[in-house]
Amino acid sequence: MKKIIIIFKIFFCAVPAMAQDYDHFLQEGNNSYLLQNWKEAIQYYSKAYTADIGTLAFYNSANAYFRLNDFKNAIQQYNKITTNKTNTATLRSKAYNNAGLTYIQLQQVDNAVAAFKAALILSPSDNDIRDNLQKAMTDQKFNHSLKKQMTQTPNIQLPNNNRTAQKMKDLQQKEKRSLKKINHGAQQYERNGGKDW
Repeated sequence: MKKIIIIFKIFFCAVPAMAQDYDHFLQEGNNSYLLQNWKEAIQYYSKAYTADIGTLAFYNSANAYFRLNDFKNAIQQYNKITTNKTNTATLRSKAYNNAGLTYIQLQQVDNAVAAFKAALILSPSDNDIRDNLQKAMTDQKFNHSLKKQMTQTPNIQLPNNNRTAQKMKDLQQKEKRSLKKINHGAQQYERNGGKDW
């Protein structure tokens, strides 16, 4: 019985200390973040969620990774927030929204659309999320139509004779001459300090 009491005392003394560590590291991380010292902020946030599973530390850490253009690590941190159902809907919605923005940077539009939809489910009245979803869906439609166009091969058959081969050769030479004129004009433009006259 005495051992159990000692364990409880140790536990109850350790919990406030861990909370203080968490608060301290989170605050230091926030200070570094405000000073745009992203790497230092990430180090403090890492210490904060080592001291206690702090979802705010994950969120802030993800934002710092985003600022460093380290989108892979940003996504991992946002996912830690979105998959934890004990987090508030607001925090999870923000994490989904920021994950969507990160996926846009990675040119993963389909993943971005999915993230924005999840964010909108959690925060249906958030107009910023709605706008982000609309933009991503427009990009998604454009990308899908572009892929479709690129996979379709034109059904053009050229006659296989010497005249056609000669015309192709003439067109290629004409194109080379045109490119040469354009390059020559661009060089003169640069020599004149960007003036046409």
